[in-house]
Amino acid sequence: MESVAQFFLNDFPEISYPVGCDLLQIYWCPNDHFIEYAESDYEGPAVSLRWIDSANRGEIGEGHSSADVPPYEESYGARPCCITPERVVEFPYAEELPVEIMRRLDAVDQAQGLRYQYALSVARGWKVGGWASWHSTDKRKLSCPVCEGPVALLLKVDSSEWDGASDWWWPLEDRELDREALAIAYEPTGVDVGRSGELRVFCLPSRRPARARARHPMN
Repeated sequence: MESVAQFFLNDFPEISYPVGCDLLQIYWCPNDHFIEYAESDYEGPAVSLRWIDSANRGEIGEGHSSADVPPYEESYGARPCCITPERVVEFPYAEELPVEIMRRLDAVDQAQGLRYQYALSVARGWKVGGWASWHSTDKRKLSCPVCEGPVALLLKVDSSEWDGASDWWWPLEDRELDREALAIAYEPTGVDVGRSGELRVFCLPSRRPARARARHPMN
């Protein structure tokens, strides 16, 4: 298993941590696995979550780089990088909206040349929480395969931080970078999933006592 990301409660209160845990570590096997779920076939890395009490330092794993566990899919080998958390405002994917709202948005799109999906909807790039995109499939109602409870988006692993269809999610501070630096900013982790697509991790919300949480995703 390769270490993909880790999030501390103090930095990411949006995550619903189980009681007694303040650290989430995410691992995956950097090879393709085939899993049947929600009436579809999943092909990609096998993901594992570890919820930890960071006070017990002995439980925190060191992780491994993909170079230590050949053979592996090179596109799943994450480049080490630091996270710069930023809260952003995004809106539901179009299929999540009421029909009348969708019709009004279509009218605005045609009149003003605005593309809701790219300019206002789901944020690009790696993010914690927020809305899921259904651009490559129809919208599906997901549930826990064990208890059938409702699940929420925990993490989106994206192949790039913005796209060519709109510059809405292209950070202003990155627009003056030279070609080499821009390439790194565009794909900071080097991960490519689903042929330049995305991998989404859904999970059951924990029963942690309620506390203030931002409603916006963390990019």
